[in-house]
Amino acid sequence: MRSLVLLSGGIDSAACLAFYKDLGHSIEAVFVDYGQSPSIAERTCAEAISAYYSTPLRIVTCRSGPVAMKGEIAGRNGFLVLTAMLFNPKHSGQIVLGIHRGTHYYDCQDGFIGDMSRILDGYSDGSVKLAAPFLSWTKDMIWSYCLEHNVPLDLTWSCEVGPTVACGACLSCRDLETLRVRSH
Repeated sequence: MRSLVLLSGGIDSAACLAFYKDLGHSIEAVFVDYGQSPSIAERTCAEAISAYYSTPLRIVTCRSGPVAMKGEIAGRNGFLVLTAMLFNPKHSGQIVLGIHRGTHYYDCQDGFIGDMSRILDGYSDGSVKLAAPFLSWTKDMIWSYCLEHNVPLDLTWSCEVGPTVACGACLSCRDLETLRVRSH
């Protein structure tokens, strides 16, 4: 199976890449710079992760102005999925999104997966599917998976704010600190 992983440079997308690599899928990755403040750090991490797994990485840059980065970013995951399709028009197989259980965001729910799957089916005559392998997993479960499968967590980025240095205060930074404390 061919899998195109949306690789943000974070823990969840790195785990997705490792997950499908372990299953023997043919993997490609795409990083989307949509104006997020940590785009430089995220891109650097996405490049390091794709190099670690010897996975081709495509960089897509879309600019219109700064994007508000606090909490839910309405439309983000839909935009990422459709951008992956737009800039990889010959892809058939699945587009992989690293979302998980535990948030109230629409684009991290079963309904979103169903809605986006119907859109992808319409555009691709069924040749492109949407996969979210961790949709029923918690962040703790993904973290455990990463530890058990030697996912290079030191190559990932988990801050929503800091352009090059983690802020230590945003939800993602706090989640990462909690995960690190629990695993020791």
